[in-house]
Amino acid sequence: MKHKIINFIINRPIQAIILSLVVVALSIPGLLQTKQNFSYRVWFKKDDPLLKSIDKFEDEFGSSESTVIVVTNPEGIFNKKTLSYIGKITEEAIYIPSAARVESITNYNWISSHDDEIMIDSFLSEDAELNQSTIQSMIQRAKSSDEIMGHFVGENLKVALIFVKLRPQMGEKIKYSVILKQIDDLLKKYPAPEGVELRVTGNAVITSAFKKSAMQDFKILLPLLFALICFFIYYQFRSFKVLGISILTITLSMIVMISFCGYLNIPIHNLTAITPEFIIAIGLADAIHIVSTFYLFKTSFDQETKEAMRSSLSKNFLPTIITSITTTIGFLSFMTADIQNIGDMGIIAGIGTLLAWFFTFFFLAPLSLMVVKKTSQTREVKIPINFKKYVHFLLENKKKVYLFYTTLAAICIYIAMGLEVNSDPLRYFNEDFPIAKDLDYVEKNVGGVFSMEMTLDTKLKDGVKNPELLRNVEAFSNRITEEFSHITQVVSIVDVIKRMNEVLHNDNKDFHRIPETKEQIAQFLFLYTLSVPEGSNLNDKMTLSQDKMRITALIKNQDSKSAIAMAHKIQDIAKEMNLDIKLTGKRFLWQSINEKVVSSFLISLGCALVLISFILMVFLRSVKIGIVSLIPNIIPIIFTAVLLEIVGRPLDIGSAVIASIVLGIAVDDTIHISSNFLALRRKGLNSEDALTELFTKTAPSLIITSVILSASFASFMLASFIPNQNLGMLMSGGLLVALITDLSILPLVLNDVD
Repeated sequence: MKHKIINFIINRPIQAIILSLVVVALSIPGLLQTKQNFSYRVWFKKDDPLLKSIDKFEDEFGSSESTVIVVTNPEGIFNKKTLSYIGKITEEAIYIPSAARVESITNYNWISSHDDEIMIDSFLSEDAELNQSTIQSMIQRAKSSDEIMGHFVGENLKVALIFVKLRPQMGEKIKYSVILKQIDDLLKKYPAPEGVELRVTGNAVITSAFKKSAMQDFKILLPLLFALICFFIYYQFRSFKVLGISILTITLSMIVMISFCGYLNIPIHNLTAITPEFIIAIGLADAIHIVSTFYLFKTSFDQETKEAMRSSLSKNFLPTIITSITTTIGFLSFMTADIQNIGDMGIIAGIGTLLAWFFTFFFLAPLSLMVVKKTSQTREVKIPINFKKYVHFLLENKKKVYLFYTTLAAICIYIAMGLEVNSDPLRYFNEDFPIAKDLDYVEKNVGGVFSMEMTLDTKLKDGVKNPELLRNVEAFSNRITEEFSHITQVVSIVDVIKRMNEVLHNDNKDFHRIPETKEQIAQFLFLYTLSVPEGSNLNDKMTLSQDKMRITALIKNQDSKSAIAMAHKIQDIAKEMNLDIKLTGKRFLWQSINEKVVSSFLISLGCALVLISFILMVFLRSVKIGIVSLIPNIIPIIFTAVLLEIVGRPLDIGSAVIASIVLGIAVDDTIHISSNFLALRRKGLNSEDALTELFTKTAPSLIITSVILSASFASFMLASFIPNQNLGMLMSGGLLVALITDLSILPLVLNDVD
């Protein structure tokens, strides 16, 4: 099979190229079917309990997401122009298509009584005259309400919040950029009065900023990456033709790979969107192996063009096909992960790996054969190393090298053990990025704007009217507010019932508590429902059958590790107080997923390493070499963890993905060295001579590939978005370490186990 393929490529280059172009043509329908989906749902399988819980919550209570408009007046918000403006924005924001309801101090349901009649009206009623007396009264009322202070108004009375509650999407993609555009249009239509400052924050802003910041970086860094790759390829080979063919080969591989997203109905999402980076790395490695070896045989061994290409393809066929198969199987092992996105990425990256091999052999090789014919067009591939002396040095100092790596590995493992799995969205941006500054401003001046949602299931119709239960909920709310500094307020129907009780007892503060009987509570809820303005009912706080209630904790931003620890403690407190409370909401969902995704990736990486080792045993027909090949593949991954710990960054989803790319390249180098070493030994060469010839013919392409990729990806360290910086740092460092280990400890291990 090997010789048939090589003969076809060498003897019929035009047909080989046509075959490649037919594959590209067949990909066009798939490209037209590709879809994007960057919503939270693509992270979960349809039957995932977390996804089911958020769907059930939204079906019963509505969305847990809000976009927050922040209104600041350094002279105070309690004046005619500021209150009127807040009122106007509150009224108009409800017409935003994505808005379910809008809440602020001006439309807050203020409960009062007059002549024994319950009155529920907006805090700022439509017919209110905003004179000095009215404003002073409003200030006193606001200060007396725990539900207003720290929620809608800051303690300094200079900052107010308008919560635009979003409609539940019920499985549809949430277009955060559209939501923000609608809010921006509203604020442009009704500009703030002089002296009033506006900010916008909340989950929609952060999610949109992720995409915006990442895309801003990629607009600059991806062209820079390609420019650097082009520069290094041209510098090494001194041929625009080789440069063009190499880039075209990688591009065709990426195009056809993306078409499989359409054919397999896999959306382009957070993880599949970065698979082109895999193909740039893997495809470039394949291309350089073929081209550099072709040049080596053409110049150093003075072979004719056809024979040089035949020698290059023959030498690289087995290593590249083994590499492609093992890397593909490694990626496909990601399908076992609990996270849907990881499985999707594994499928597409695996297909892309095979496509990179296909186009390297059936497009790059025959096209190079046709356009690179004259010796003058080539440049000898030189690495300024005497490999014979280098191999002798390694073998002579074997014990020292082993001791060095053992010590280094122990130190690295010790450092890596301090690395924590964590994620904080705001730490992905520079400190001067507006989103971080705005959120910090709101949290300092008002309180938390994110919500941790909880549902209490009484399992009884009208169960939420139980006074003992409500007192228990009140105690629970007070306790978690006291114990956790990130929780600034807890909101539930308890607040409404206590206020109703107080008002019906002539505003006697002694009655700002839960009534004694279920009947009283039922009466209060009935009166509230009758009196409340249209659209302000309690459907977002309890179910229609009144068997479940919603408890919302307003929280400040925190990293995922702290958030999950707090969530576990809250659940323990609820259990201790005999409350059947379940945590949910999109904020909780996102914070829960980081640890789950990272652990899934690490398990998948472990499975990939084992599978790769097993496949090497089969292909190389050597159990020992299959096992020891794990060593140079594990070390670069450990090193990436050490780099993160040194720079003080946690292990998050992005870092785990990068480790997968590093593994793919490390495996490529390992297989080329191992397979060629065994082939030379089976030809009768002793270990030292085999290693010398191996390095002479194989090391140049490995070094060139690693240096080009490492130097090119290092450009991402210039990014403003932290995950992109991590990509540059970890890819660059990991690839260099993979090269060093493959050229130092792997030869010694091969020599010893042979």
